[in-house]
Amino acid sequence: MMILLKNIYLRKFSLTFLLNILLCLPIGAQQTGGLTKNIIVDKPTNESDYPIIALDHTAATILYDINDYKGVIRAIGDLQSDVDSVAGVKPGIVGDGLFAYYEIVIGTLGKSKVIDELVSSGKLDTKDLNGKWESFVIATIENPKPNVKKCLVIAGSDKRGAIYGIYKISRQLGVSPWY
Repeated sequence: MMILLKNIYLRKFSLTFLLNILLCLPIGAQQTGGLTKNIIVDKPTNESDYPIIALDHTAATILYDINDYKGVIRAIGDLQSDVDSVAGVKPGIVGDGLFAYYEIVIGTLGKSKVIDELVSSGKLDTKDLNGKWESFVIATIENPKPNVKKCLVIAGSDKRGAIYGIYKISRQLGVSPWY
C-alpha cells in the first residue's frame, strides 16, 4: 500500500472552523480547492505528491523539536501510530538533527526551532498563522535543506493549532479522531 499526500497548502481559521484546501506548486503559487477535498490518495497522480508511505513500504520520517509542547509531541506519537495502523509501516520519529530523504516536519510557531528555521529562510509562509489562535498550515516544501528532497510541514500558530493539523492528517488517513 502506498499513501501519498497531495501537494497541498491548508489553513484553518479557528473563528469560523472553515478549512480551505489550496493546491500549491511552490508555496507561493496557490489555487483554491474544495472545502472537503480528500488530500490523501493511495496511488500517485503526479510528481508533486508527497509520499507518506512510498511504494517500497518505507515511511517518511517525522521531525519535531523536543522543546515543543508536550501535547504536540503526544499527537505526533498518535500520528505515527495512525500511519502504522493504516499502512502497517511505522514512521520513525526524530527529535532533532537527523534528516531523511522525505520528512514530515511538525511544530508550533515560536516553539519549534525547525519550524522557525523554515519561516526565517522564507520557505514557509506564516501569514495565515501570525496573530491567530488554533490555526494551522499544512504545506509541502521542495528541497527544504540539503539531502532532503521534500518535506511535509504541519505548523500551528499555537499548541492547539499544531495538534489540529496533526489530527487533520490522521482523519484524512481514515482514522477517527475518537479512536
